[in-house]
Amino acid sequence: MNYYDKTLALFGLSLLAIAIMAKAYPPLALLAVFPILAWGEEVLVWVHTRVAPLEPVRVLYEEPGVKAAFDPRRGLYHVFWRAEPIHSVYGISAAPRLHEMYAKLSLRRGEWVTYFVWGDRKYIRYTARRLTPERLRQVELILKEYYVLDKAEPWLSSRKQPGRWPYLTALLFIPLALISSGWFLLAIPLWLFVYRRVRRWYRVPYLLLSLSHVSRASSLPASREMLEAMASAEAAAFGMMEKWAVAFTDMPPEAVHKKFVKVYEGRDTGKRLIRIRELSEFVERMARYNERPILLYPYGSKDLHSIYMTQDWIATYDFWTLRNGVRALSHDLSRFPMFYGGKLLAVGREVVLAYDRFGRPVSVDLDALPTVHGVVIGASGLGKSWTVGSWLGVLAEAGVDVVVVDPHGDYLKWAALYGAQVVEVPEELPSDMPEVLAKSMWFRRLAGEYGLDAGENAEAVKAVLERMASLAGYSPRFVDVGGRHVVFSVYKARKDAALQAFFYGVLLVYLLAKHIDERVERVRTVIVFDEARLISKRGVPGYSTLSSMLEEIVMGGRKYGLAIWFVLQLETQLEHDLLRSASVQLLFGGGEDVVKPLAHVLYLDDADAAYLLTTVTPREASLSGQPYAMAVMRIKPRNLKYHVKIPLDPRLKA
Repeated sequence: MNYYDKTLALFGLSLLAIAIMAKAYPPLALLAVFPILAWGEEVLVWVHTRVAPLEPVRVLYEEPGVKAAFDPRRGLYHVFWRAEPIHSVYGISAAPRLHEMYAKLSLRRGEWVTYFVWGDRKYIRYTARRLTPERLRQVELILKEYYVLDKAEPWLSSRKQPGRWPYLTALLFIPLALISSGWFLLAIPLWLFVYRRVRRWYRVPYLLLSLSHVSRASSLPASREMLEAMASAEAAAFGMMEKWAVAFTDMPPEAVHKKFVKVYEGRDTGKRLIRIRELSEFVERMARYNERPILLYPYGSKDLHSIYMTQDWIATYDFWTLRNGVRALSHDLSRFPMFYGGKLLAVGREVVLAYDRFGRPVSVDLDALPTVHGVVIGASGLGKSWTVGSWLGVLAEAGVDVVVVDPHGDYLKWAALYGAQVVEVPEELPSDMPEVLAKSMWFRRLAGEYGLDAGENAEAVKAVLERMASLAGYSPRFVDVGGRHVVFSVYKARKDAALQAFFYGVLLVYLLAKHIDERVERVRTVIVFDEARLISKRGVPGYSTLSSMLEEIVMGGRKYGLAIWFVLQLETQLEHDLLRSASVQLLFGGGEDVVKPLAHVLYLDDADAAYLLTTVTPREASLSGQPYAMAVMRIKPRNLKYHVKIPLDPRLKA
């Protein structure tokens, strides 16, 4: 039986007992004063929330270093932060870290911490009966080990008073007066006074800021096996809700032991044996996993039967008053995705690139990433090029210039859609290429690895380029390259892999040399190298030069306004340091022979590998409508991981 059921039961039984006694001695009806004063306010709040939600009055409280919402009726202070998780785990995998955070907080009597999600925003609320700057700083420092925090304005109550219709509930005392004693009529003014106090201390909240569902459980299932089986599913269910919250506070371990002893020494009944079984599982988990007993306060916007969460407008009232605690253990916090779905708090241009397993948008702040180079890894047929093309469309619409080095002609349709200039290499070459390469020591080193003398002037470089193009039967035309978007197609050199690799490497040197003259902090251009294995094969000409250049320039690409993406089939096709340091990693699935080595090199966990092994191809996905690709997406500098579905632009395959 939860808190509100107990309150209603105590109030009802008290009035019933008084009515029975008053029939023998009518003045005893005046004893109704005591249950009305004790529980009348809660009963009237419950009555009002059958129709509409309520919240307690909250006013602004300020003092040096502290800004909070203060509930004067209960003496509760609420401090708020915007929060983004640093870790990226959910389900039972998150249990050890959640327990660690809870243990470090060492919540005292009259302190609660609430994690709640409103749409795409996440918040943490610290609630205390006694608020001191020192304790607040201590709590904030501990939370910063697990979340990126940004102080938020206190959430104050609305100004709309509750309606007057609950005054009519005073008429219920008339039947009591008729059945038992006329003295019950004297309770009516007191009842009206109690509701007048409700109208003073409570407000009707805005529906957008209300919670509609609350758990009616008194305790969560104690079985460890059930927790391990259900935690991920329940976390996913909460993640799919538009609004949800969980508050928690400490419950002394002695309370569990005392309850266990009381039940153990009770009368030998079937109910007692069931309670002993439940409590013994609590005690076993506390001993085996070092869990601590806690009180949880779960709220949401949808039914969730595994924790008895149902629709009830009293959820909003309880969210602010924290009355209906559910007995649980610290690892039960893993039932809620408190460490999943984090993102960089946007300070620049934010673009949505995918949707996570809960259907929520995954966005990237282009101007907040540390290195801005990315890797896309996956076997053929899983939608790498289609995904990159769709992403480039998003970036182009966000004002970013796009350059693609395309060995297979996969981006020609994209070029037509977005008005990009297509340069057919080696038949066509940029007119400024000889001049740019003549100034680059990287090109001289690259040419040296091919046994070519590039000289130190534009004419010598031009002669080298013409000589190499002639091997494919072309006399290159030097054309002006302009506009925001350019696709360099190396498809015409496909018959000679070594020649294709040479011009691929030349384009890499040319593009990087051309774009590092300016030093800016905002990403202006994204350069995509599809099939980057062409410049990363050990033992072939150009490998040493291009690897050194990439490590030197790519790591600081953001300083030059560049974002560089490498598209690969295997994780072995690019230097390990470049893989690890990539700010965005998009990892596609395949068979076990592909996924397991990828998981080992890039430190993916079992849940990531399992997701990659269950991916479907974009062609299969398109059978049900919108085509999408499935992948694991990791965003730096924090280890933010998402199991994503990426909407694909069907025009690219039309």
